[in-house]
Amino acid sequence: MAERLKTGTQQNWEERNYLSLGPNFRIDVGNPQMGIDGENVYNFYGVTNSKDQSSISLTQGGHLRILNDRTVEITAGNKSEEEGVDIALNSLNGSITITALSNGSVQIKGKNIILDAAEDIDIKAGRNIKLTAGTTIDMEAIEIKVDGLFGNVIETVLGTFGTQVFSLTSFAGDVAGLAANNIGIGGAIGAATNVAGTFAWGYERCQISLL
Repeated sequence: MAERLKTGTQQNWEERNYLSLGPNFRIDVGNPQMGIDGENVYNFYGVTNSKDQSSISLTQGGHLRILNDRTVEITAGNKSEEEGVDIALNSLNGSITITALSNGSVQIKGKNIILDAAEDIDIKAGRNIKLTAGTTIDMEAIEIKVDGLFGNVIETVLGTFGTQVFSLTSFAGDVAGLAANNIGIGGAIGAATNVAGTFAWGYERCQISLL
């Protein structure tokens, strides 16, 4: 950051070059007046008839500013190769921040969108998060944790209560049928009872672990 001039130090106005090209545009080079990040190296300034202003400036502290009262549009790639990189934003040592103030939204659209982080990706919403896919949503991890699991997720993973009850009795009936061919009717009934009881105990334990 550039140091401010000491009190009483004379500003060098002779090195300043000021070029006015009509009432709507000017170029100011070497303005010795101090800004937030030092003196301006240069400043391009324009104003519309409706008093909408824009400026591009570079300070002695190395800060480049682009300010505009209305829309800023960046378009590239009309003659580029297909699927090439037309616009690149690179921050070599710092961060990149995209902020929409007030009620604005941030939209990212494309054929494919890839989020690639060397460490973590955090998604935080003050209200809801909705994931919609035309075919499949895949999640792969060593461990997946879901806090407050309820609703359709339970039914999808474990099935409804009625489905599980009937599936248990059906499975027990299959066991009974197999056992009847080997150990007789009495043994088959005992085998089916033991299987149904074991699965019911396991289901109860499973329900408790999800609460």
